[in-house]
Amino acid sequence: MKVLLAGAFGNLGFEILKVLTSNGCEVVAADLKERENNGLEGKYTFRSIDATNPETLKGLCDGVEVVITTMGLTTASTKFTSYDIDYKGNLNLYNEAKAAGVKKFNYISVIACDLPGAEKVPMLHAKFMLENEIKKGDMEYVIYRPTGYFYDIAKVFKPYVDKGEMQLLKGYHGVKANVVDCPDFAKFIYDHMLDTNKLYEVGGKETYTYEEMAKMCFRAAGKPCVIKDSPIWMFGLLANLPAIKKAGKHDIILFSKWTLSHDLVGKDVTGEGSPQDRNWLFPLWFSGTSKAGEDYAALFPLYGSIREMWWDRISFALFPLWATWDRNDCHTWSVLWPFVQHQTGPGRDAWRIVPFWGHTTVDGKLDARFVLWPLWTQARHEGINPGRDWMLWPLVGRVDRQDEDAWLFLPPLFNVSHGRGKLPDYRKINAPWPLVMLHDSKDGHLRWFFPFWMHRWTEDGKAENRTVLWPFWNDRRVDVKGSHVREWTLFPILHRSTI
Repeated sequence: MKVLLAGAFGNLGFEILKVLTSNGCEVVAADLKERENNGLEGKYTFRSIDATNPETLKGLCDGVEVVITTMGLTTASTKFTSYDIDYKGNLNLYNEAKAAGVKKFNYISVIACDLPGAEKVPMLHAKFMLENEIKKGDMEYVIYRPTGYFYDIAKVFKPYVDKGEMQLLKGYHGVKANVVDCPDFAKFIYDHMLDTNKLYEVGGKETYTYEEMAKMCFRAAGKPCVIKDSPIWMFGLLANLPAIKKAGKHDIILFSKWTLSHDLVGKDVTGEGSPQDRNWLFPLWFSGTSKAGEDYAALFPLYGSIREMWWDRISFALFPLWATWDRNDCHTWSVLWPFVQHQTGPGRDAWRIVPFWGHTTVDGKLDARFVLWPLWTQARHEGINPGRDWMLWPLVGRVDRQDEDAWLFLPPLFNVSHGRGKLPDYRKINAPWPLVMLHDSKDGHLRWFFPFWMHRWTEDGKAENRTVLWPFWNDRRVDVKGSHVREWTLFPILHRSTI
């Protein structure tokens, strides 16, 4: 099989070149320059190209069955932008491949390039623009969106490790990624390069926060980890400084800001996981080494610390007298758990002194309180569905939000709700729950008079279920992917099913 590999001598490209040649492919390795003394001489044909100049691509794809391109701007440049290389350059290659009758076009993009806000980051937007061109074209394609590479993490973190101090974005220590090793990713690309019209979000088998990655790097260097915070707005200010723009670093800084403030976790995992050591005699003894290389030990309920069991970290002394636990950037401590707790995190603060008083705030989303729980609770909601709700249990409750208006009497027994705003078709009556329920929405309906008669159906008519004198008679039909399924049961005597 003849394969064109564009960007063959970058970090990822060279790993792909190794995999292709080791599997007997006839490879045309195209790049600006050939890597000298690379150890693969004689196993490929080199072609020097400048993707921004279509003339250098003429004849490049003749006889080629599969194109794989890793081309993209990854460093500061005063001559080119991401739109010149990632979009126009790869589009030039795509047009040349199409003209030569190539069957498969493989493009290495980047994860999250389709998220809201990515259009403001050129290194993401240019790739997303090319993805759209590829999807509209006539050639079969495979698009890979990697989360990030180990060598990039090492390159970015090394100066900070040498300095002895790491800088992370304030409030974003819990942002996580499952970065992938280039040899593993190269093998994944080879295994899938003949797929048809597929998009893969590729990451490694282990997911870490950036704080955990920093700690691992410092530990590998034998240094204590010192992390300091930088405000996220500083990146925007820095990116627009005239000196930064003149040096061609504007796009790099915006991309760094994006990656440090967004989860980048690929669902298509590859590679091997790190070994973990666990010696647990549940629920008494816990010891081992976490994925991040941290040793821990705990003798429950006396004293200790446990890693990666429900939360990132749990520490306690004479539990339930005192305990703390952490997940991402949220930290919680408790005295006499679960009665006294305090939780803090990005934009979040919550106090609970159960059952006497509690107060939770989430910036721009929620302000909730209780007094003598569960007798009195109230909340003010902001953001997507703003409004208020309150409940004096067990007597009465009220919901007054943008998309819902509801009264509850002797909750949860009696409930009358109707939608408004974005939910004009929504209605719910429970009188009393769960014996009598009348529910309507834009997707379906329910009439429930238990146990005498129950009827549930979808608005599009593709599913319906009737029950009479439960559990004796049931009649169900559903249309799934062109198949019509019909079932009825006379319990415990008969059951019939047809497709």
